[in-house]
Amino acid sequence: IEERILRIETESEDDSNYQFSLNYINNLNDNGHKLTADLQYDRGKETERSLITEQRTFPNTLELSAEDIIQKENEKEFLGQIDYVLPIGENVQFEAGYRGSFEETETDYTLFEETGTTGNFIRNDSLSNIFTYNENVHAFYSQYGNKFGDFSFLLGLRVENTQLKVDAENVSENAPLNLNFDKDYTGLFPTVNLTYELKENENITLGYNRRINRPRSWFINPFPSRSSEANVFQGNPNLDPAYASAFDLGYLKRWKKLTLTTSIYYQN
Repeated sequence: IEERILRIETESEDDSNYQFSLNYINNLNDNGHKLTADLQYDRGKETERSLITEQRTFPNTLELSAEDIIQKENEKEFLGQIDYVLPIGENVQFEAGYRGSFEETETDYTLFEETGTTGNFIRNDSLSNIFTYNENVHAFYSQYGNKFGDFSFLLGLRVENTQLKVDAENVSENAPLNLNFDKDYTGLFPTVNLTYELKENENITLGYNRRINRPRSWFINPFPSRSSEANVFQGNPNLDPAYASAFDLGYLKRWKKLTLTTSIYYQN
């Protein structure tokens, strides 16, 4: 071992969150024909402060410069959803809906570095930054289910549009960085679920669906954040969402006091 360093991080965190929600249900008849709507607003604030001290313990003892990190995060999110269900006969059902989510996250990251071991801290303008992330998602979806004897199916399709806007800047006079970009992408996400009843208490199922996994603001933020000089995290603003296709083959068997469920799952 050439060198050993002891790092101690003391962290305090202050959070405040509140949420408002409004729900509407209209049962158009007693057969399941209904309309529902949901509205939700979330607001959260978080202030996190970390004092990091370091000491070299090998090959000799030496006090190293400390760091004081203050991170403030303000988050606002609005969610709106409306669903319509229309039963058609005894074994047929049609559903359609819309879901929209609108999110804004502002992160104010400030790093103060100690001058030697004097106890005097100076703001590091090249790492301190303000990062604002907006994500708006619109999704329209529908599904149709039917049953023919022992066979039933459920087909669904979702059209989803995502709009991203990023505004990142620091206040360094030597190396100012201002990053602004917008992204807009639309995708189709089908769902297929098939069920065959072998007996009253036994069936096999086959399912397929396509999914999307969007990078969160933390992974897009291009400014490096650190808990020490050797522990640095930096996001990539060029990240694109990941898409997955998932298949599932299942078997279910029920007895009076026991149920057996097995499945084979594959995701690409």
